Amino acid sequence: MQIQADFGLSHQSAAYELQFESDDPPYLILNSRRGGLKWDGQAISGYQLIENDTRVYLYLVPDELPIQVSALMDGALAEAVSAEGQNACLVLKFPGGNRMIGVRYGISFIDEEQARENMERETNGKTVADLQSLAREIWNDALGKIKIKGGTTDEKTVFYTSLYRCFERPVCISEDGRYYSAFDGQVHDDLGRPFYTDDWIWDSYRAHHPLRILIDSEIEEDILHSFVLMAEQMDNFWMPTFPEITGDSRRMNSNHGVASVIDVYRKGLRNFDLEKAYEASKLAITEKT
Repeated sequence: MQIQADFGLSHQSAAYELQFESDDPPYLILNSRRGGLKWDGQAISGYQLIENDTRVYLYLVPDELPIQVSALMDGALAEAVSAEGQNACLVLKFPGGNRMIGVRYGISFIDEEQARENMERETNGKTVADLQSLAREIWNDALGKIKIKGGTTDEKTVFYTSLYRCFERPVCISEDGRYYSAFDGQVHDDLGRPFYTDDWIWDSYRAHHPLRILIDSEIEEDILHSFVLMAEQMDNFWMPTFPEITGDSRRMNSNHGVASVIDVYRKGLRNFDLEKAYEASKLAITEKT
């Protein structure tokens, strides 16, 4: 069966329109890989456990109700509204002749209720086309911070593709003023300042962080502020080495966050706690390795 998928993404949510070629009853299959899913008659909610006891929560609403909900167990369907464990999988069956199924969903690192609130905040009253248009505006604003002249179309494509990839990480994981930190396993109030993580500093300290100082200096300060918070939240007050969604993997020698701290300081950025950043940097270099 051929399926055409059209989607619009927001910050912590998305919407899909799935078009089916056949008039046969379409199915929607969700697999948490390692976690749990449940159907409450209106929506699917659940979680996937990744690493370091970090969970990604889901809240998903189809635009029409399925005629049957089953769990996939050992390769066979069994009528059920919940599934738990490895490859926990729910299957939603919809009426035949329905060639279009729409779904909206939100994700959260806090809980299922926050995933629902994220979905409602970002997708309520919006179509897939609306979300695509908003995303295009956000990307045009981000990429438009650097204007280039000359060059071929291919060279411009290479440049803006590279710039686009610079925004892959780190990511802001604040959700309505709160965030889950895998550095201490707690949910924190962000006190009005976004919390960033998933920054692979050993790759990005040479060029990515210096670039952000020029085009997004306030965000760079928020990232350094987040580094200090991570250090405070960990057992040892060390500048993070490789901060991920699941915490600091500490897989690299030395500490490239230290280079980012001195770079922003030398270039005049001050909106973070320099004394704490210095102490965390010093301990990371003198104690960690």
